[in-house]
Amino acid sequence: MRYLVNTDDPGLRAQYGRPAFQVVASPGGHATQLVGFNQAVTDSDVRAASFGIAAAVTVLGVVGAAYHGYRRNDSMGWAAAWATWGLFFPVPTLAYAAGQGFAKPA
Repeated sequence: MRYLVNTDDPGLRAQYGRPAFQVVASPGGHATQLVGFNQAVTDSDVRAASFGIAAAVTVLGVVGAAYHGYRRNDSMGWAAAWATWGLFFPVPTLAYAAGQGFAKPA
């Protein structure tokens, strides 16, 4: 759950008719985002940002794992196998590849 905390400057309130900006804060009271008075943060914005991060991690997992599989084994089959693992488990797959020596031949 998030809370919007308005800052109230009487001069800016008189000029714009609303607070100059809002601080999006967590229940613990830590400020997490500064929002301009013409912006609004919605749950769909948060979901869109989360989806974008997850998509970027997945793409990095697939590409990195495929590269590692090809360079390590010199085989398109192993590249496809590693890419498949990178698709479903991007972070553990790349961690395992790093443990093997990323993209170093076997």
